Amino acid sequence: RSAAPFRCGRPRIMMDCEAGEMIPLGRSGGDATYLYTIVGLQDRVHLRLQWGEYRAGPWIFEPVSPPAIKRLRVDVFPPAYTGLEASHYEDPLFLQALQGSRLVQFLEFDQPIKELEVFLEKEEKAPHRLGRYFLGGKKTFQWQYQPQEGGRLRFSVQDERSIVNPQAWVCSLELTDDKPPVVSIVEPIFSEIEMEASEELAVSWQAQDDVRLLDVRAVIRGVTPAAGERRRSQWDGGSGLPVLDASGVFGFRPGSWNLKPGDQILFYLEAKDNNPGQQEAAKSREILLIKIYDFRRQHRDNLEKKNVDLKASFLDHIEKGLEAAGELAQVSTQTYQKAAQNLTALNEESQKLAESLEAHARELQKDPLASPRWNWGVKRLASAMREARSSYLQG
Repeated sequence: RSAAPFRCGRPRIMMDCEAGEMIPLGRSGGDATYLYTIVGLQDRVHLRLQWGEYRAGPWIFEPVSPPAIKRLRVDVFPPAYTGLEASHYEDPLFLQALQGSRLVQFLEFDQPIKELEVFLEKEEKAPHRLGRYFLGGKKTFQWQYQPQEGGRLRFSVQDERSIVNPQAWVCSLELTDDKPPVVSIVEPIFSEIEMEASEELAVSWQAQDDVRLLDVRAVIRGVTPAAGERRRSQWDGGSGLPVLDASGVFGFRPGSWNLKPGDQILFYLEAKDNNPGQQEAAKSREILLIKIYDFRRQHRDNLEKKNVDLKASFLDHIEKGLEAAGELAQVSTQTYQKAAQNLTALNEESQKLAESLEAHARELQKDPLASPRWNWGVKRLASAMREARSSYLQG
């Protein structure tokens, strides 16, 4: 500034005995403003001002580095119920931790630090200060934190010269939930099964969890008759090392569940992990509808019904034959031709019935549950009908 009269001409800056010109920025009244810029300062320098006879200085300019975090180690301790060991990270820029984990952070600075601040930042939200610590010139610090939400952790440090580095370290933090387990039925692939109470159905299954699988259970629920759920343990994770994946084959025997022919049940699997906050077990998406049958009794009933139907057909055929024979005995010359046609049609029906009886006789002969006496009777009846038809054709 040119307040004194002996300050004349343009001021000059002397930097370590080297002169530098100052740039005039403007004049207001009797005052003038000048600018001198130092770019890329690498070493310590001394500045002096010369303005006519006026002298000022010296001023010492020294480049300084802002305080920094030289090393950051983070130990992540998962929740106690998981039984998982701690994970260790050196100088991380990204951290992923299970919800409920505890973070222990060891910080080492490049110089003595007066103050440390830690912030959690999230998009479209103001930074939340997690803590402010006065270190009193320490070069190391340990900080514990149990995060409730993810975001960006930012560390701000201030050294003893009050120089602040607002972003001494930035690290993204992501919290993940303990997901429920997944269990599925691999085989059988059909959703509807028919079986006898004495048989065994092999059910292949697999289950997995992101932390620790605790157990897998088989569940049935009555449809006919309606009944509540019944469970049996199929696999137990025990108290050893954590198991994330398991698979096996479950032998389902209806008799061991006190199921009888005619019962229908829904069958599925349940899996549970060791998360105390997850009360309900995860169910398999595949559900089997199992119907219990007595195939021997059902087969006998079918045979009996077929025998009854054939017997009724045979008796009806005999009745028609007797009616046709009676009509033929009483016909006149004018109606004889019509009666003969009826008798011919009846004979053709007799051939079809004989073929049905013979086919049924062959089935009975292969069936171990069929009555041998009934089989013999059916074959004899079919043979007699063939002989009767042959006699009719010869006549």
